[in-house]
Amino acid sequence: MKKYLFLSLMAYSVVTNAQKRKAVSTNTTATKVATIYSCPDFRSMRWGTSRDSMYVNGIQVLFSKGNSKADTGAWYIIGDNMAIGTVTCLNIYYYFNAAGRLNKVKLAVPKYDKGEMKFILTTKFDEPTQVSDLMNGYQCIWNNIEEVRIHMFYFDDPINFLTVEFNSDFENVESKRINREVDDF
Repeated sequence: MKKYLFLSLMAYSVVTNAQKRKAVSTNTTATKVATIYSCPDFRSMRWGTSRDSMYVNGIQVLFSKGNSKADTGAWYIIGDNMAIGTVTCLNIYYYFNAAGRLNKVKLAVPKYDKGEMKFILTTKFDEPTQVSDLMNGYQCIWNNIEEVRIHMFYFDDPINFLTVEFNSDFENVESKRINREVDDF
């Protein structure tokens, strides 16, 4: 009887030990977990804030409407600081939805600063989640940022700048927040 008990304990020990080794060996293959970054504002101007009630450091931000065909629907800040790191933008345009709430920022960056701008974005938000070769240029897209998508477009044509767009999804986020709190049923 003692032999059977001893043999059954040995068999149990061998089986559980083998399962532990198997579990350890399967855990050694690590997969990269996507990091979600945050960009709740652009230069302390929160996405979704009304154009008429935008304040930075206690001072109201005054926007002027763009007046050329190139900047239709765009607004800009008179005397805006055009520097982002070591890159001096040619233009910074702010876009508002129909209700007058900030939902997009567009930067025009000199072509010779494309490497610096990509470095800034990559350092802040990691590698682009998508890079696409276009017929006469390329685009980089960052989709790993909460509430914001960033697109960087570069074209090999006579235009002397590249475009960086910050597109906010604040309306979608607000809608999901409201719908999560439904207590009608």
